[in-house]
Amino acid sequence: MRLNDFDTRLRSTFFLQGIGLCSNIYAIGDSEITMIDTGSNLGTNRIQEFFRWSDLQFASLKQVILTHNHFDHVDGLEEILRNSKPRVFAHSEDALTLEHKRSCRILGLADGDVIVTSLGHFQVIHTPGHTSGSICLYEENMGLLFSGDTVFPDGWFGRTDMPTGNSCMLLSSLKRLADLNVNILLAGHGNPLFQHAGKDIEKALNHARISLQKQS
Repeated sequence: MRLNDFDTRLRSTFFLQGIGLCSNIYAIGDSEITMIDTGSNLGTNRIQEFFRWSDLQFASLKQVILTHNHFDHVDGLEEILRNSKPRVFAHSEDALTLEHKRSCRILGLADGDVIVTSLGHFQVIHTPGHTSGSICLYEENMGLLFSGDTVFPDGWFGRTDMPTGNSCMLLSSLKRLADLNVNILLAGHGNPLFQHAGKDIEKALNHARISLQKQS
């Protein structure tokens, strides 16, 4: 799916919705591609098919940003590395684990780092809770947030009962995201939101205050 068909500001932004145990995959740019998450590379979620229908070339893939280290977001990396040599980034909290499992170099990100893409400059926001190294990417001018598994449409948020998950940290991360001016939400699962996405983040925060505080 070409997201600029729905919002012209999202020029050369491509979306493959994850089916089953697979994350959404996003690609920004044509000649110099930034990919955000790689899915599980299973079934209908294969990277090769995504590139084929998007008319993208592996040789143009310059960087891959992993929002966290769960398999449904990173297993497609193996297919990518067989076909191209992009720089691969993840938060430093998750980078070492990924590097060990994938036998490739993962460059560590920190809160406040900036990722340059053809769509704009994205600020790295460290949002621990789903994992200790979860991140979101925020482009202020459009109010665009790639949120990984920290927050989803309709007021949902990432689970915290897996390794390095933490309910208190996730609640703090949601509070931080709620303070941003988010209009477009491109999450790790679910459909894209093209307007008023801040309301969904606020809804998630309110839900989290009730459910997560009961667990802590």
